Amino acid sequence: MHLIKINKIDSSADVANTASYLDATQITAMVVGATSLTVDYTSAAGAVKELVFTVTGNDTAEKLLNAQKLGDWFALIATQVVNSNGMHLNKVFDLGNQAKITADAGLLFTDAATEPLVRVVLSVD
Repeated sequence: MHLIKINKIDSSADVANTASYLDATQITAMVVGATSLTVDYTSAAGAVKELVFTVTGNDTAEKLLNAQKLGDWFALIATQVVNSNGMHLNKVFDLGNQAKITADAGLLFTDAATEPLVRVVLSVD
């Protein structure tokens, strides 16, 4: 397995002790929406499940840009984890907390005091 650790984020804040793990080799699709990135994956039970990142921004364009940035960022991470030639086979790749994801993905919320990453939720069996 090539695991990615995903810390739950809700209401623009980290949720303590609620991490989930996703096998990056099971990702089947990624879709960027107006305010979200949805990552489809096949669960251990064979069902299609979702990892959903929800973002905000100053206006419609900034929200979409944030969703696109998340898509680019997460696709790169998933690809690196899967194609790591053993680098991550004995290690879980941790996406980090809300501030790290926001910084690493380059998310923006112009003229706002709150984080642009609103929610990260992984549906499981």
